[in-house]
Amino acid sequence: DLRGNNITKLTNVMVPTTLRHVDLSQNAITSLTANWSSCASLTSMNISHYNMRALNITSLSPSLTTLDLSGNSFEIVTVTPDVFQLLNTTVRVFYNMGEASSDTIKLVRHM
Repeated sequence: DLRGNNITKLTNVMVPTTLRHVDLSQNAITSLTANWSSCASLTSMNISHYNMRALNITSLSPSLTTLDLSGNSFEIVTVTPDVFQLLNTTVRVFYNMGEASSDTIKLVRHM
């Protein structure tokens, strides 16, 4: 649980493959590039309330069931086409202040 630690940057992070839950909420990171596919046990990820403006998710753990993106200010969201094709996945995107592009809206509706 790294919630509320005023973290401003995450670079070259080695994530244990046995990690089940990661809570990075309420930090000061404004952009996050993530590749979480090697975390085979990861079921829950919370990156809410960051004031995050850019998000680049190239891949997620196939075991992920909950992703909380609420309370951010997204201007740019880059997601590879197959990243949200996981079964039984809940994605929370409530209370985001940024403007969503039509591609982002289509992605959310597709889920």
